[in-house]
Amino acid sequence: MKVSTSTYSFLYTIYSMPNVILSLFGGILIDKYLGIGWSTMLFASSCTIGQFVFALGGFFGHSGFWIMGLGRFIFGLGGENLQVCQNTYSVFWFKDSELNLVFGLQLSIARLGSSLNMNIMPHVYNAFGDIFSSSKPYTWLGFALLFGVLLCLLSFIFALLLWFFDVRASRIRCNIEGSQILNAKKGDEFHFKDIAFYPIELWLITIVCVAFYCTIFPFIDLGTYVENNIF
Repeated sequence: MKVSTSTYSFLYTIYSMPNVILSLFGGILIDKYLGIGWSTMLFASSCTIGQFVFALGGFFGHSGFWIMGLGRFIFGLGGENLQVCQNTYSVFWFKDSELNLVFGLQLSIARLGSSLNMNIMPHVYNAFGDIFSSSKPYTWLGFALLFGVLLCLLSFIFALLLWFFDVRASRIRCNIEGSQILNAKKGDEFHFKDIAFYPIELWLITIVCVAFYCTIFPFIDLGTYVENNIF
């Protein structure tokens, strides 16, 4: 599409912008209003719609870049919040002694998906280039991005199945153990003033995460460009 490095980086920036604040409100939305099931479907829908709009912009080349930016923004509305839902499900389904393994497994699978994406998508793009060789290269990009829409739809279906299994398991456990499970899922009510009483260890972990993401994600975002144009 012949865009500059800063313009290309904008696609990741506009994805990250809503998550600076919305991840916090997404957690409140899960806990107090929609619940885990509806929230998961909402955020998965946002990711699917956002990826579709992003792919649609690819068909218009450079003139459709603003459409791609809009798609990334919509995707960002659900992307990180969907991970909050994932962590919430993990806490509901697994005991304290199992959570470290579960969180590690989640992260490993997520990074595996990122690695597969970076290695497979160029081949998908080239395959559509062979099929639509008479079309403009940005048309190949649009079809390649539609392949990502199919993966988002698959994620949406799995989210729906997870919701079904969670509701079914809750009913079974409720019949066995009474109302304790449902009361545990409601949790303590959140108040913004509670933030002032969070322990220092939490803020140290937050600083570590910020430093890590500031280092690794810009590299991932621009690594392909640096490899192709400098090395």
